Amino acid sequence: MKRVLVKKRSHDVVVAPPEQLKQRVTTGSQPNDSASHRQVLERLKAVLEEINGWSMPIGAVGTAFLDCLELTDQIREKARECARQMLLKEPGLIPGWTAAKSGPVRELDKDARKVFTALQSALATPPTTSEFIGACRITLTGARQLLSDLDPFLAPEAAEAQLSRALADLIHYRKGSVRLTRVKEIAI
Repeated sequence: MKRVLVKKRSHDVVVAPPEQLKQRVTTGSQPNDSASHRQVLERLKAVLEEINGWSMPIGAVGTAFLDCLELTDQIREKARECARQMLLKEPGLIPGWTAAKSGPVRELDKDARKVFTALQSALATPPTTSEFIGACRITLTGARQLLSDLDPFLAPEAAEAQLSRALADLIHYRKGSVRLTRVKEIAI
């Protein structure tokens, strides 16, 4: 029986015969049995409810658990992309799901001078400089870029220090979030 090799980081893992890879995960014997799919869905919903009572595995098991979740996210994204493409070609192929292409999103040129000049020349009552500035949204990155444009020889560290001094009372910090990041590969 032919087996399919799946490359997993630094070593090969024998997964399953190709015909088994084509089957869907179900609790029943038929891959497209809707009752079996409903059972799997209900069990996954129950697992989701139970997670609040779990204690997170630690050590090598915790590492393996989080690695599995990362791989599951990748599988989820690939499956969703495949479903999107299928549903775009044949709507109704997967009952209860649809895919639609969004229209183009309008974006304004990032060059404020160009926008200001265009408004000045196009409008019967053009905005004043003060009105235009009031309608603009400045970012810390934009202010840093402005300093660099005004003095191209200013080192990035000096620009940051100057920016921090000049805008000390105007820089606000929002609460940060906790990111979970894989830092290195370990042998399990």
